[in-house]
Amino acid sequence: MGENGSCTIFMRKRAMTIDPPTAQTIVDTLKDVIEYNSNFFDTAGTMAASTDAS
Repeated sequence: MGENGSCTIFMRKRAMTIDPPTAQTIVDTLKDVIEYNSNFFDTAGTMAASTDAS
C-alpha cells in the first residue's frame, strides 16, 4: 500500500473473472459512493450488473 493507504493494481492484457453477484455488489457499493447509477459489463460487452432498474 502507498503512503496514504492507496493501492495500485497493474493488469497487462489480462482480464479478471468476476461472477454476477460480485459485480452487483461492486456497482451497488459504487452507487453509494458516487451517487450515480453504474453498469458492469463483461469482456463480450454483455451487462453483468447494473444499479439502473429500467
